[in-house]
Amino acid sequence: MATERHALEKRLSGGVAETDPNLSLGGAMSTEVILAQSVAYSTTDISGVTLIEGRGNASFSLNPAIGALDFNFTNTELRWAAPGLGVGVPVDVSVDGRYTIPGTDDLGLCIVDVVAASLPVANDNKNVQVLTIANELFDDIGAVEAFLGVTNYRCYYVRNRDATDTLFGVKVFIPFQPAPGSDTLDVGIDPAGINGVATTIVDELTAPGGVSFSQSTSYAGGLLIGDLTPGDNQAIWVRRTVPATSAFPAPIDSSGIAHGMFF
Repeated sequence: MATERHALEKRLSGGVAETDPNLSLGGAMSTEVILAQSVAYSTTDISGVTLIEGRGNASFSLNPAIGALDFNFTNTELRWAAPGLGVGVPVDVSVDGRYTIPGTDDLGLCIVDVVAASLPVANDNKNVQVLTIANELFDDIGAVEAFLGVTNYRCYYVRNRDATDTLFGVKVFIPFQPAPGSDTLDVGIDPAGINGVATTIVDELTAPGGVSFSQSTSYAGGLLIGDLTPGDNQAIWVRRTVPATSAFPAPIDSSGIAHGMFF
């Protein structure tokens, strides 16, 4: 059986206990999870619905942006309006679990945990703040780096956290580049393959061997990882290029790649 996007977890590399993104330079998968955008209720919550993560549409560059989560009591359904977009298709949440609630745009998602017995006894609607998280993968770009130019590398893992179902046809791509600014992101798949241990680079300036990078902006042109059965993982490399004489301070989009992984 195929599972849903909320099962696709992103983790740092650098060893099981590594929590520093600046040391996410390959090696074993960490237990530290990378989020795309954080989500939080603007005021009160919808009872029984815990917000976990947002996943980006370009309109999420507003920081924070405001979406809306709607609960329909009669059908026990949730619907999500991502910031700047219309309302997506409803999702039945009558059973406890983690759910992906889609927006009208394929990238505009809200991930939630539901306790069915605690859901409201009437219709409910709440505004949700979607906040881009800085430095989830890359550090800030300094003045000297912006002037001279620099290329940095990071390695993270994608993992199927579902206990029973398979993620089919997983690909990695970048739906949009950091903006505003002149820095660019590229992604590549570590040649160790599924459940392999990524190569380790000596520092963030050293390119990983055997990795081909891509700037594809769509699933169709994305780099194919393949099927991830429960617990499977794959190491991914990210290259951030800052051209010389870039405007300072250059923007940081450590989440841009975190939400650029879809299947």
